[in-house]
Amino acid sequence: KIFLKKILLLILTFPLVQSIELLTLFSKSIYLANIFYQKLYVLMKTSLKTFKKYLECIENSLNYNYNNGLIEGINRKIKTLKRSAYGYKSFYHFRARILIANKLLVTK
Repeated sequence: KIFLKKILLLILTFPLVQSIELLTLFSKSIYLANIFYQKLYVLMKTSLKTFKKYLECIENSLNYNYNNGLIEGINRKIKTLKRSAYGYKSFYHFRARILIANKLLVTK
């Protein structure tokens, strides 16, 4: 209410042309704020729906110390090697390089 009173006071104190411009600017800002809140409502609704859908998984991740970080790290190393593996003659060599890089194969 205080904000609206200030806007109306500004409109009344400005000359007519500036008042019309200010009023259109104010109405556009209200329109944009409504659009923002509508989109925010949709996003929050989607977020809460997703949270409810995966609630059991979220609880499990908080209750147990297991995660897939090690596997994700190995996958990242494999992809990095794959990008630079254009020089390998055979898949056997490429596979050996992956195993050596991840310390899954001990070399003599």
